[in-house]
Amino acid sequence: MPIVVMIENYSIGMLWKLFMKIPDIKNGLDKWGFKVETKIPGVR
Repeated sequence: MPIVVMIENYSIGMLWKLFMKIPDIKNGLDKWGFKVETKIPGVR
């Protein structure tokens, strides 16, 4: 199953986009000092 998710994320990035719409995820990443990119490298 993880390989299917990785392939999907590489091809269109839908799961990543949905994941990043969760406010708690964004807030947590900001709190830990991660920079949230609006464009995913490698996604067309």
